[in-house]
Amino acid sequence: MLSQESKASIDSTLNTAFEVASLLSNIVLNILVFVLVLDSSILLGYVVGVLLAFCYLNQFGKLDKIAKDAQNSRLNLIAWLNRAWDNVVLNNKYSQHIYQTHLQDKFNQAKWANVHCQSVSHIVSNIGMLCLLVPVMAMTAWLFYESITDLTLLAVLVATLPRQVQILQVCYTLINQSVNLSVVRSRLDGLEQALAMSEPDLAQRICADGITIKQSQQVFNPQNLPKIGRLTLTGKNGVGKSSQLLLLKRKLGSTAFYLPAKHELCFNGRIQGSTGQKLIAELDEIAKLDVAVLLLDEWDANLDRINTERLDALIDKLSEHKLVLEVRHFK
Repeated sequence: MLSQESKASIDSTLNTAFEVASLLSNIVLNILVFVLVLDSSILLGYVVGVLLAFCYLNQFGKLDKIAKDAQNSRLNLIAWLNRAWDNVVLNNKYSQHIYQTHLQDKFNQAKWANVHCQSVSHIVSNIGMLCLLVPVMAMTAWLFYESITDLTLLAVLVATLPRQVQILQVCYTLINQSVNLSVVRSRLDGLEQALAMSEPDLAQRICADGITIKQSQQVFNPQNLPKIGRLTLTGKNGVGKSSQLLLLKRKLGSTAFYLPAKHELCFNGRIQGSTGQKLIAELDEIAKLDVAVLLLDEWDANLDRINTERLDALIDKLSEHKLVLEVRHFK
């Protein structure tokens, strides 16, 4: 989801930056030619116009929020589309109807937000162009007035009017691309915020008095851990047993290995077979690592009795030279 939006935002940034650079060089070269052929005062009109236009664009701060809202609506739509497999392919009419209703709502929100963003962008570009147009036209009119008796200069002014119109069209495109660059920058800021990984406050999820050690029936004390052995954390659902393991992993760092029930962790061996066979191979590989603590989160959740017994014996063996902290599923 974010990768799709990231690619689109980066492509838009690069394309817009290239367009702005090429348009700017085009305008500067053409204005310099006008200054050499006509009068240097024409440059003043463009300078004042450009300053007014970009001052207005910088003062218009609502566009950032509008662009981020449009991006969020797209991300929400893409996230909902990712749920299509279970809700559409499985053909449960009840869930399918709810899914399609919410999908239509999110599509309408995304459509409205993006149309609104584009509309505001064009309005801002048009007003910025008016800010540029007024001083340029005023300076051109003044040049016509000053050269009313100089037929040669007057003929040059008339002959260059079409070129001035083309330059103003290019200026409008430049202003429009500058607005788009502001929109794209807001999208990149939104992506940066979305990708920023803030660590959850695990301590708030843990009810310390509710977690006990199965082997001793004592309340678990994370500040007083043995060097080796096997401790099974027990407690009611919601007391934060898994959060306790994660908090310990955060505290112990590379000296501990955290193995959740479902994961996509990489191992050197090409592990194939049943869930139990894969877990046995993973634990065999972890046993060779230089880690003092092994944190196992509901390792028996998806195992049959035979594999549970085999892994239980393997964990006992591991606990002879490592500290094993585990949360059991206990079917």
